Amino acid sequence: IDVWSCPNINEFQKNSAFQVYTCERDLFEILRERLVQDKKLDAIFFDQSATSSMGQVFVRIFKNLKSRVQFLSASPTIMAISDNDTKVWQTGLVKRFRKEIIIYKPAFEAEILVEGAITNIGVHIVLTNKRSIPLLRDLLTSIEKQAGARVVVKEILGGAPAFDSNFHPGQEFKPDDYDQISSLEQMYSQHPLEYQTIF
Repeated sequence: IDVWSCPNINEFQKNSAFQVYTCERDLFEILRERLVQDKKLDAIFFDQSATSSMGQVFVRIFKNLKSRVQFLSASPTIMAISDNDTKVWQTGLVKRFRKEIIIYKPAFEAEILVEGAITNIGVHIVLTNKRSIPLLRDLLTSIEKQAGARVVVKEILGGAPAFDSNFHPGQEFKPDDYDQISSLEQMYSQHPLEYQTIF
């Protein structure tokens, strides 16, 4: 689904909240009309022309659990391409998807820099596949071969571990299970060089 960005909304204007709400409602209707018969989004791609206000609208829509279940597949990919001007907010946008929408493992966020002869392009991606790291490695190899550019992975972060109510550790350790004699001997063998009294 191609979605054009809402105009960049100035949050300091008097009617900015109404503009954001209108944009969110229009995008929600587009998704509802086009995602029929159990179709869901497998990937969301933000290009360099996407505005930060449009990214905020996407986050607002998918933070809602009902919208997330209705429109987003179980293991989506979120990707943003940035240049120097859009790098900061697109990095933040992808981080918000990992921290607020796709929270639990397997979720990986990677920040990648593609260094070309003339320009550098930032790629910010969230992968939610159990094979995310091998897929990312294949993607980077493909970019290097086809574009002839150098690819640098700047950072990879994982999602939060999912809570398991049935988890029982295989073995529990108590302080008595550790040899504490050497540390006691070391403590008693210390000889202070001087004393200081503070009033």
